[in-house]
This record gives sequence, C-alpha cells and structure tokens, in this order.
Amino acid sequence: MKKTKYLIYGILVLALGSMLSCNKENLDVEATKQVEDQFFSTEQMLDRGIRGVYAQMTDLYSFAAMGCVYPLYILPDDAFTQNAGGSNNDIDNFKGFNPSHGLVSNYWNVLMRLVNRANTMLDIIEKKKDLYTTPGLMDAHKGECYFLRGYAFYKLWINWGKPPLITKRITSVSDPSIYTAETSGLQALDSAIKDITKAEILLADKKQWDNQNLGRITYNTVEGFLVKLYTIRADFGDTKTQDYQNAITAFNKIDQSITTIQGVKYGDNFDGTTENNKESLFEYQAGDASSGDLVWLDNDFGGNIGRQGACFVFFDMGGGVFWTWNQPMIPTKKLVSKFEKGDPRFTECMDTVDNYMDKYNRDLLWFVGSGYPTGYVFHKYMRPAIYKDPKDHSKGIKYPPRDTYGKNGYGSAPTTTNPRILRFADVKLLVAEAYLETGDAASALAQVNDVRERARNSSIDGIISATPAPLASVDRQAIMDERMRELCGEEDHRLVDMKRWQKAGWIDISTWVPSQPDTGPILENCWGVVSDAVNFDASFFTTKNLLFPIPLSETSANTNVTQNDGY
Repeated sequence: MKKTKYLIYGILVLALGSMLSCNKENLDVEATKQVEDQFFSTEQMLDRGIRGVYAQMTDLYSFAAMGCVYPLYILPDDAFTQNAGGSNNDIDNFKGFNPSHGLVSNYWNVLMRLVNRANTMLDIIEKKKDLYTTPGLMDAHKGECYFLRGYAFYKLWINWGKPPLITKRITSVSDPSIYTAETSGLQALDSAIKDITKAEILLADKKQWDNQNLGRITYNTVEGFLVKLYTIRADFGDTKTQDYQNAITAFNKIDQSITTIQGVKYGDNFDGTTENNKESLFEYQAGDASSGDLVWLDNDFGGNIGRQGACFVFFDMGGGVFWTWNQPMIPTKKLVSKFEKGDPRFTECMDTVDNYMDKYNRDLLWFVGSGYPTGYVFHKYMRPAIYKDPKDHSKGIKYPPRDTYGKNGYGSAPTTTNPRILRFADVKLLVAEAYLETGDAASALAQVNDVRERARNSSIDGIISATPAPLASVDRQAIMDERMRELCGEEDHRLVDMKRWQKAGWIDISTWVPSQPDTGPILENCWGVVSDAVNFDASFFTTKNLLFPIPLSETSANTNVTQNDGY
C-alpha cells in the first residue's frame, strides 16, 4: 500500500504491520523511522495507535464493495440457508470452497493484518514507554494488543486449523519471520489463550472505561473470552477436566455488578440505541465519520473516509439483496422449530412472510415460494417498525425500527448498529457446559434458566411471557438447543458450536442427511436446501475436517504453510 493511504488514516507506522498475508509485496511501503518517531511523540498519539489496531476490524464487518466476509460467520450451518441460486450458494452447501475463494482469502488476510498491527504497536509501546504519564495506561494498551492478537489467532485456528504464529513486528522484507512455519493441533489456540492470559494480568485494574472509550476491552471482556477459549479447548483437547475448570474459574472472576443480563432485554443486544449495554463484553464499534478517519471509539484525526459501518444487508427483506448476493439468508425450519410458541426471542429474530407483507407493509411477493421456502424472514439487527394497526399505518408506530432502518434507511448496505461479538448470555451458556461436564448439573441448570428467564422478560410490549418456562433439569441437548435459540444469526456461533460438539463426540454431523424431497416441508435434520441438495458437499465434515482452505496467496508465498486436507 502507498504511504498516502496511511496518511489518510493517520497511523503511518501501522502500514508495515498491515500486510495482507505473508506476501513480500504487501510490505513494500514508504514509512521511515523518522516518520514513526515524529508521529508517536506523546501519550495521546500512542493511544491513537491502539485505536488503529481496533480499526483493522472494520474489514471484518464493513460492506467492502460486496466483499464482506460476514456470510462466513453464518454460512454454512443448519440454521440458515440461502436456497438455490444465490451467489453464496456454494457456501450454503459447503461446496465451492477452494484456495482462491475470495471471501475465504479476505477473511484470512484481515486477521493476519490484525495480528501484525497488534505486533507493531507492542513494539512501539516498548520503545516509547517513557512517554506514558497516566498510571496504568501503558499496561492497558499492551493488554488491548495482546487481546486483539489472541482474538485473531483464535479465529485463524478455528477456521483454518494451522495458521503460522507471527508474534514479533516485521519491519523488513528480509525478515525470516515472514516465512513462519504452520502450526499443528492446538498450538494456535494455546497461543491465543497465552495472549489473552497476558491481557488478563495487564487489564486487571481496567474494569471499565469512561464514556468516551465505550467498547474498549476490559477485564470482564478478557475473562468472558477465556471462558469461551477454555470450553472450546476442552472439546478439542485431552485435558477436558482442567480446561472446564479453567473456564469456570474465569467465569467466577467476571464482575457481575458490571456485566449482567439482568435488566437487559434480549432485543437490546441488536439495537443501535442500546449498544455497549451491561450484557456486552465486546462489540464492533460501527459508526459514521463525516470528518474523521477512524470512527472506532469516536476517534477523529481530521481525515474523511466516510462510514465504517457493519453489513447486515444479507438479512434484508427486499431490494438490497438484489444488488448484493441475489438471495437473502433465511432461517431453516430446523431453527424455527427450536423456538417454543410465545418465546419473545422469536419475534425479535424473525416473522412469517405473510406477516411481513401485512404488518410491516413489505412486498415480498417476489420471494414467496422461492426465496423464502421455509416461510420465514429473519430480521435480527434489521427489524422494521411495528405499527399500532397493521392494516392502517396512519395510526402510527407501536415499536420503532432497529437502528438499521431508522438511521440509514431501508436497503442500506452499511449500518451504524454494532455487531455484538461477545455477550454475557453466550458466556453463561458456555460455562453451563463446563459445569455439566464436571458434574455440577445444578450450576449448569442455573445458568440456562437465567438465560430463559431473561427471555421471558424480553417481550416488546413489556408483558412478561410464560415461555420459555424454567427447566427442571438440564442435559447436553438442552444446552445445545438453548444456544441455537439464543445466538442464532450472530457471529461465529452455530458453525463453531457444530465443529466443537462434533470433536467432543456430542453430535455426528455426518448423519445429518442433506437430501430431501423436492416438495413438502423442510426436514428437521437437514440444512434447509431444497432444490440444490444434490450439490451438498459432505466431504467438508470428513476429508476437509471442518476447515476452510488456506488461501493460495499464502501457500504460494510461504512454502512452510501447506494446504489443508481435501483442497
């Protein structure tokens, strides 16, 4: 990239840490040490550098000229389908992945850039440590870098299995670290845990940031993410008891006077007006930048690059999908059937096509019977206004639309609503698994029932629902079902859950038959693909070991990284 691009961003030095992968040409930038020393001359400028590490996450969520990688967080799984004909149909069917797949390559490259931005700032912080005057700020900055690097390592591992681990700043194309060897087994996951554990120590006193810094990583963020990593490690590794106990220990360190689901409605987690609430542990800070160049955390360096929002258009109910991916992602009957009648979460997540055409005044006739074969529209993050009288909209709105509709307009590609990356309900259901697997069924039940109680208290009209009722007992299936309901359509949940439960022996994905009749209802045990089931690629579960292909650009540039099996 050219130096002028980084002048716009205001963080010249991060150019060196922003290589697309291990390609040498991505390091060919014009950034001198003199420029770096001049820029990082105060504590405030170091803080801007940290914001620049966060800002790299924009490429994980932004529209990016129809190249948004967000579909990979949702497809492939058994909760959503794009049906036949959409341009993401290959992903829907676990088919079409190859080392040159655009979205897969983009995903890998963005995570590698995040790693290298974190490495760059860790190096700069050490060199410029004498600039710090605010007690604890240097530790907080280091903790943020370690967390974000660990977060990237985890995502690289769960999706590709054996990424190289570059843990030092690269400043020269001759640096041998460019050709770091691939990892194996749990090495990358363990490196993520090591980084997050460093962040745990460094952020021990950072329980909260002020309102100008909402969304930055806190001690509770770290502990919540450790619960996730240790629970996943237990599924993949052979030290299950210790991993589960580590997850429980991390959970008990979370300050629940700060982080809680109590008093937070389920729908508050997907609305732009209730972002960074008490349930939130980590979320992408989307926003507008009419006169700023890094909108993360309301940061403004005087540039003008426009909106750094988030892309949810693939859940759109109309025009937007035609010029993006041709087909919307819709809930399968399997997902629909997981909700008990009256569960307030169902209304927050989806509605029938008929109700949309009536209640929301949306014309979906183009899709009826083809684009929406399951009969439902998914609208988490995208819920339109609900009118007092569905037949007569002149009588006014009963419930306002999500921020996506209210702020940016119908069909808008980027939204300023924050995607929630980690929230407390997710963590509570993860630790429920840890409790159950270590023989403490009572504590597991308490966590699941907490989530269900919150659901009952989340009706849009404020009336407490009788559903979902408290459970009398809990088992693996109950936890799996609750996670599917609670977290559907959110980042990296369903497919990650399926992978880890497969590895743990809880489920056998290979028996989830993809084929089904050309007509009739969607079967409970299949993916929701109707006319295109013949293209379903079951080798993703067997030969390909539930992993994506490593980008061709990576294996070509670095011969120490080999392609994953099956590709």
